[in-house]
Amino acid sequence: MNLMKEDIDETKPEDIAYVYSGYAPLSVRLAHAALQGGQAWKSAEEATKSLPGPSFDERLTSSTGPGAGSRKTSIVFILGGATFTEIAALRWIAKKEGKDILVCTTKMVNGDTLLETLVEKFSTGFLASEGRK
Repeated sequence: MNLMKEDIDETKPEDIAYVYSGYAPLSVRLAHAALQGGQAWKSAEEATKSLPGPSFDERLTSSTGPGAGSRKTSIVFILGGATFTEIAALRWIAKKEGKDILVCTTKMVNGDTLLETLVEKFSTGFLASEGRK
């Protein structure tokens, strides 16, 4: 999936890896491959077979009605939370590809929310195990 990329020019990005100074989030690489379709998606689909759980790919097209012939809109669902950097990478792809991308996620994650979740889980688990002694 080419998650690492060297020689990134952050002032003139040519790849989504610019968002993490050379690392491209897997979620965004998969979304980009799905948007491109064809061989790009076949390669990504092969990589997703090693992930646990079921998967599916559904594409809806409309050639008539309102909006026919206008810009394509894709919906990307990210379960478990997305970072602002992943959103930035998806926005960059949308601009580059001339498409609209609607991102739906269960939570926006940043450094603070990540640490808060970890502290909460640790303290809850720690206190529960202390009560059993």
